[in-house]
Amino acid sequence: MLKQAFFILQKDIAIEMSQLRMGPTAAMMAILIILIFAVVMGQETNAAGAAAILTISFVFCGIVASEHSFDSETQNGAIDALRITAGPEAIFLGKWMLIGATVLLIEIWNCAVFSVIFNFDMIDHLAAMAAFLVLFNIGFASIGTIFSAMVAQCRQKGFILTILRKA
Repeated sequence: MLKQAFFILQKDIAIEMSQLRMGPTAAMMAILIILIFAVVMGQETNAAGAAAILTISFVFCGIVASEHSFDSETQNGAIDALRITAGPEAIFLGKWMLIGATVLLIEIWNCAVFSVIFNFDMIDHLAAMAAFLVLFNIGFASIGTIFSAMVAQCRQKGFILTILRKA
């Protein structure tokens, strides 16, 4: 099962590297979210404000990224081929690792953008940030994988926020 999950992860990383769908969209969204907060709050913030801004940015950018995790399987019946070659546990684990890795890269990008815009020193809060990011990634990737699998079956794209709003 683990070998199949890593094959799924490799396939999805290769597809993302060739098409660049998730990364640039999430990166631009991160910049916009952080800039909006910088305009509203000014460039003065404390650790609690930084945590709130970064969490909001992580969640929305993660939703954008996780929404695209099943895009390659929705075309030309590729989901059926994936179901034949791997069990549901391997599919979940492979997509979970993809979303977790993508969200981790997004979080690193968000922290860098936040540090530059707000002139905030992340080094002072590195241990707390690392603990938060590990726990956040585990939970967010799990929920994001489940929701993106549900949305992959819908005809409309961009549906995760609608589902979450109605929940």
